[in-house]
Amino acid sequence: MKSVNRLLFGLLSLNAAAVGAQNTQPLLESGKTWSCYGDYFFYNVKYRLGADTVIGELVYKKMLANTDIQPFVFNPETAMYKSAVRESNGQVFVVEKGFLAEHLLYDFNLNTGDEVQFYRPSGNINQGVLPNYVTGKVYKTNQVTINGVSRKRIYIHDPFMVNQLPAQALNQLDSQADIWIEGLGAKTGLFSRMPQWGVVGPQPHLMACVEQDGIVLYQNNTGYTFDPTDANFILPAGDGGTVGDGGNDTLITAIGAQISPTQLSLYPNPATNFFNIQPITGRALVGVYDIDGNKIKEQEYMPINNKIRVNIEGMKDGLYTVRVRGAGISKNFRLLVTTP
Repeated sequence: MKSVNRLLFGLLSLNAAAVGAQNTQPLLESGKTWSCYGDYFFYNVKYRLGADTVIGELVYKKMLANTDIQPFVFNPETAMYKSAVRESNGQVFVVEKGFLAEHLLYDFNLNTGDEVQFYRPSGNINQGVLPNYVTGKVYKTNQVTINGVSRKRIYIHDPFMVNQLPAQALNQLDSQADIWIEGLGAKTGLFSRMPQWGVVGPQPHLMACVEQDGIVLYQNNTGYTFDPTDANFILPAGDGGTVGDGGNDTLITAIGAQISPTQLSLYPNPATNFFNIQPITGRALVGVYDIDGNKIKEQEYMPINNKIRVNIEGMKDGLYTVRVRGAGISKNFRLLVTTP
């Protein structure tokens, strides 16, 4: 009977845990790429998930990292294994390369008043990382809608400040908080975990962009300039401008308010040497296919003055399909190509 009681107690505990767990947007998804500035001694880093690995009977995904490649094209063949990551019930755990200990990276179940002890790395992507823990306290949470998806946002600050300052004063220090966004990571980078509280002046760590299958989910370049070889990869502003973003969500909400596909136009049509697509406010993937569905060309473009120009010199006369894919945009056009 005692065994039965223990079994029933265990089942009830599991059910209670399931009820208490929140349904969160997953962070670790195939096809996602995280572009970060300042991760590990100010490297420009792009991360992407690799193959499965098993550590201590738990299944993890390998996190691959590319750095300092121009132009910045993610190549899994040359990417370095950085860490092993896994996700469970809104929590994300990491085991750094060369270590066996597991650390909490994110916990999106946190609520106002909760404390969290999270690790921050001390090393670089080629080395193992020494344990280095930081205690923070959540002083507020809210929801932000990005590309039509509502995501939980968690603001973490120094526990002493949270306990001593009124809410209004804390809100004025959002720019110094560590801000986590459900399904995306943190504004200070995917792995940096460098709390900004107490920082005066430029903040050197930033999550620049998160994209999935070529679609931009999040972009934040406040205080930075674009790398001309990659619109979603950034360089520090060279004019003494403020580096970092903190609580400024201008670009976040702007990504969620992209141009509607119904507003897009393609011209001239018929076209001879080129065609234009507008209005476009962010990076877009444009593909041209023949009438049998064969890909003729495909390229990513950054708009100039909200317009993309596509060169089609040398293409044969005929009817083609043009596919445009970008943040919040998915539209096909019929294009007639004629020779001069």
